[in-house]
Amino acid sequence: MSTLLIIIKILAYILAIGILGLVVFVYLPLYVFQERLLFLRTNTNPQLLMAIQKNIKQLQTVNLQTPDNVNLQGWLVNPPKEGEKQPLLIYFGGNAEDVMTLIPVMAKFSTWTVLLMNYRGYGESEGQPSESAFYQDALQLFDHFSQQEGIDSQRIVLMGRSLGSGVAVYAAHQRVAAGVILISPYQSLVKVAQQHYPIVPVSYLLRHRFESEKRGAEINAPLLMIAAEHDEVIPISQSLDLSAHWAGKVEQVIMQKVTHNDISEAVGYWQTIERFLNNFQRPDS
Repeated sequence: MSTLLIIIKILAYILAIGILGLVVFVYLPLYVFQERLLFLRTNTNPQLLMAIQKNIKQLQTVNLQTPDNVNLQGWLVNPPKEGEKQPLLIYFGGNAEDVMTLIPVMAKFSTWTVLLMNYRGYGESEGQPSESAFYQDALQLFDHFSQQEGIDSQRIVLMGRSLGSGVAVYAAHQRVAAGVILISPYQSLVKVAQQHYPIVPVSYLLRHRFESEKRGAEINAPLLMIAAEHDEVIPISQSLDLSAHWAGKVEQVIMQKVTHNDISEAVGYWQTIERFLNNFQRPDS
């Protein structure tokens, strides 16, 4: 056997050992523990909640039991008064976000009832988070509250931020929404992860894919897409591409000089959302 052949065999052996080590010590843990890495759960701050409840009077605590016996907990902001029909804004939060913190700002949309529900495993909601569970719960929330006496089922707008944009897109694809608001949305979580970790075979490892672009191409509801100019988590190109493939009418707004986490602090952020919601006011309201 030639020296060259021996060297080639040794290198091939070393390469095989390296690949095996990469799979066992890097890729396998990423696959097994991806829920812990992907879903950054939060706990509700009881002192902050008490302060909010003291200052916001138009607030109703909501508990909803799922078909698999998981209790979801959240709030209705500006619940409809007796004899009234209110439009409904359903908000799906971002990762590591306790939607409770949005109660004060959502209370300012006084002509809208706003549903803020924490995902499974987030806040005071029970259960374990997963893509399929989020989808199941989103449809149950839509169906349950659209049938409430004080809700105008023809004026339901779905709003999702970051991780929640995928949940909002899914719900809008499965149900008829009057409009959709997406904050820092992505084409799919696979594409987001691939851009951050180009050497990892993400498409084979990621079970929770949130394929929004394919669904958006079949949704005719008008879309307001808001992205951050310097988003370091979800590339702005993904947000623009998603909205470019949306089937319905699209308004794109880029918030200047902000990043992924402080986009809601940008000048004009909440005003832009309010202006979009005003499109769904009844002529006599």
